[in-house]
Amino acid sequence: MKKIKVVCGVIMNSENNYLITQRGDFNNFQKWEFPGGKVESTENIFQSIKRELKEELNIEVAPVKKLLEYDYKEYNLSFIECTLHSKTIVLNEHLNYKWVSIEDFNNFEFLEGDNLFINFLKTKL
Repeated sequence: MKKIKVVCGVIMNSENNYLITQRGDFNNFQKWEFPGGKVESTENIFQSIKRELKEELNIEVAPVKKLLEYDYKEYNLSFIECTLHSKTIVLNEHLNYKWVSIEDFNNFEFLEGDNLFINFLKTKL
């Protein structure tokens, strides 16, 4: 079975906090994630993360590099470091957003698929 390609934006602010968003959809209601979405067939992962974050949060980002990629269930997840070029976040699909330190990740219930990436980040400390 072909995996669904998904991109996840990894954005850090000047205080070394990461942008996370809270989902509002039925299946994963109120779980937290690194924002992003499905890659369209005509896009590469960098084009996709720019489009997804513009659609979901009305922010402009510049992709820097792919940090980690792995398969989780029916998904192929690519976590992409991005530089934020917007000042204002507008929630179009999410319930909430927060800027969170790695140390505070344990206080949030993340999507299961994000946990391997979170563990990867923690090993970089």
